[in-house]
Amino acid sequence: MFRVFTLCDTQLRTTFGGVAGMDWNVVMETARALRVELSEMFFRLLRAFEHVLVERLNGSK
Repeated sequence: MFRVFTLCDTQLRTTFGGVAGMDWNVVMETARALRVELSEMFFRLLRAFEHVLVERLNGSK
């Protein structure tokens, strides 16, 4: 999961207000290419990493 995150952490969706989150299409394709099991736990962990990334990039509000 962490490998997928590090490979995709520059693939972000943005708005005028800042970063909205990761581009999940890229995340899914990367995970499939790496043959990562797409389980519920995978998505929960990745979402937690994404949350921290977005907070850091946008500045904690």
